[in-house]
Amino acid sequence: MNGLVVFGYYGRGNLGDETNLRELVAVIRRINQQAEITVISANPEQTARKFQVNAVAKFSLIDIIFAVWHADALIGGGGSLFQDRTSLRSLLYYSLIILLAKISRLRILMYGQGMGPLHSFLGRILSGWILSMVDLITVRDRLSIIALSELNVRKPEVYITAEPLLTLPELPKTMINHYWLGHPTDKRFKVGLIIQEDGFMRKKFWNQLLECIGWDQNIELYLIAVDPKDVSFLRQLSYNSEVTLLPLATEWEELQKAIGGLDVIASTRLHGLVAAVVQKVPCFGMAVDPKMEGFCLQLGVPFLRPTSKMEWLTVGNRILSYLCEPFEECCPWASQLDFWRARALENQLILKKFIS
Repeated sequence: MNGLVVFGYYGRGNLGDETNLRELVAVIRRINQQAEITVISANPEQTARKFQVNAVAKFSLIDIIFAVWHADALIGGGGSLFQDRTSLRSLLYYSLIILLAKISRLRILMYGQGMGPLHSFLGRILSGWILSMVDLITVRDRLSIIALSELNVRKPEVYITAEPLLTLPELPKTMINHYWLGHPTDKRFKVGLIIQEDGFMRKKFWNQLLECIGWDQNIELYLIAVDPKDVSFLRQLSYNSEVTLLPLATEWEELQKAIGGLDVIASTRLHGLVAAVVQKVPCFGMAVDPKMEGFCLQLGVPFLRPTSKMEWLTVGNRILSYLCEPFEECCPWASQLDFWRARALENQLILKKFIS
């Protein structure tokens, strides 16, 4: 296969999705140097320049049809594409792309996927129908396997692997120390938060949580953004609570440097936890959606599922308790990390088989 069309949540600046695309393109080129890769992107000029690929605009239907018609296969990049939590429109959009590929008789791979949540009746029916057209699916957690079963998706070959970015290497301490020279502190502990305004966890909740953690004079607090759409909200929190907002990471390695210098990281975003696991930093998840819960359950990362009755003090005490626990107790996943990296590498082996 030489002509490959890749689609996903690309061109929006989300660090996890952009890094997944970077790694997917690199793997494809290692497998087949002659591959013609076309990415469907919200910012095709930037995507083409950054990853040295062909790119078409997300809403240019004629260009997408042309790219699909001249391709050999379609690949849905890592992420949670089949969900209706953000909107039903994105689900309809991704379904249309797969339908176009099926009409064009392309082979279709969904790569490193997380499935759900699917709350609407239409979303569940449509997802079950469209995903049954796919040839091969790799999912990154057990909850996604359950979701596929509930959707009655039986035709494709399905493999359970792990989050693709777990294959990335841990950065050395020298690089991390150099990064943190620009953010000196005389306090004993550094605690990071990767958060967003979501569901029950609104601005008031986060302000109270920051105040709770800030009561301890031994702790320096940091806010970290991994998605441009979080920056404005985090800037407000930083101003109100006098907490340091670290610069927006535009490359995965920048995020690793920031997280690698922390004593504890708490995150509502999946790839904040992934970076912490890669860097072997004690981490805590706030599972605002199934992909977070699935990752935490799979690796054994401690987490809480937010509810309307959950108090900021509960989360604050949980985070603070990590500073008193030995590494082995707050990072139970550390001894199994090589195993999960090997499972993540299976994505690449399956992709090689698919392309070959």
